Amino acid sequence: MILVEKYRPTNLDDVVMNPDLKQKFKEFIEQEHIPNLLLYGPPGTGKTTIARILINSFVKDQRDVLILNASDDRGIDTIRNKILPFLKSKPFKSKLKIVFMEEVGAPSGGLTNAAQSALLNYIEESHQYNRFIFTTNFINYLLPSLVSRFVRYYIAPVEKSLIKQRLIEILQLENIHYTDEYLDKLVNTLYPNMRDILQVIEKCTIIKENKKVLSNDLLFDSLRDLYLIDRNKLAKNIIMALWKTRHSINSNTIKSLPIILKQISDVSIDELIKYIDVNYTELDLLELIVDLKKRGNYNPTVIEVIEEILNQSGKNFET
Repeated sequence: MILVEKYRPTNLDDVVMNPDLKQKFKEFIEQEHIPNLLLYGPPGTGKTTIARILINSFVKDQRDVLILNASDDRGIDTIRNKILPFLKSKPFKSKLKIVFMEEVGAPSGGLTNAAQSALLNYIEESHQYNRFIFTTNFINYLLPSLVSRFVRYYIAPVEKSLIKQRLIEILQLENIHYTDEYLDKLVNTLYPNMRDILQVIEKCTIIKENKKVLSNDLLFDSLRDLYLIDRNKLAKNIIMALWKTRHSINSNTIKSLPIILKQISDVSIDELIKYIDVNYTELDLLELIVDLKKRGNYNPTVIEVIEEILNQSGKNFET
């Protein structure tokens, strides 16, 4: 069994997360009442795990849950042919039926605007027996009218020390030998994505002198595979995220953008420029910088990245 699934928590007590938020989710279970939920935040922070625990607490028959991923089921046909028929019947053995959809908002993929609009009335009209639990890394790619129909919870990254502590527990249970330096490198590079960290550990574990150890050589290859192979796609997503949100920068946007931007050091400026030359003008980027600065509510990394792109392009704008 892969480590991610083997050590996925099955109850809230085992989830490493904000204690007050954990208590709130426990109250949903204890009171046997749950609203429509939108869980958002960086990848690998436990959104899917929390959703599954809640679903398993309320659903007593698998026919009472519809599980979808918006990266595959993203169009209006999904609403008409899958969600609507599911909503029309009463629960089989559960008090509620739940539609669980992951990745509902994304720079590329996620529910289309038409699909989001089609959901609005269904969410309100079917509230007696049905609930929706959605997860996303990018809440700013959802229509405000859809977001307003959910109780929203930001699943924040936990402290690095807590992630390291959990990793040590897992490594000891698996009898995998490790060093603090190796773990620090993993956590510092892949934080806050626990899923990626466990996948890398599994990939890097080898048998040496009859012991399970973590390979330094495989670590380099694994990190490269995660963040360097598809640089063009990453560059495209960076610019798309910045450009699409330039007129609506808010706290949610700021929480979402660093998911992409934190790996900017792994993407060459030349590759960003290559993408920009085809899709955007320097004036587009200048407008973006000016707009962000006027609002006074931006992640400084965003500005630094765009200004560096402009500088490397041979352009020097006063903003």
